[in-house]
Amino acid sequence: MANVVKVEGFEAFQTRVAELTKTGGDVFVMFSGSKDSNGVSWCPDCVDAEPVVNGCLSTLASDTHYLYVGVGGRDFWKDQNCVFRTAKETQLKTSRTDCVREKEKI
Repeated sequence: MANVVKVEGFEAFQTRVAELTKTGGDVFVMFSGSKDSNGVSWCPDCVDAEPVVNGCLSTLASDTHYLYVGVGGRDFWKDQNCVFRTAKETQLKTSRTDCVREKEKI
């Protein structure tokens, strides 16, 4: 089972991905529309993908990390100058974006 870590926002993402890559193992990252007070994301694709992704976590090695990143509210995300869209580390085009950061490539 993968080590699951959840963060909110770009700075928290940067901090945690840097920490996790130092521990060894691959880091899987899912960028998702942030959740409301009921725990539901504003992004319908994210809502659909989350149970599928969560179902796969048990198949991953114990030294693997899964980093769930909330990208903010819908208005923040839709701004074309959103840091998740413009930063060279991410350059996201859709909110439900999955990526793998292999320790050898960091």
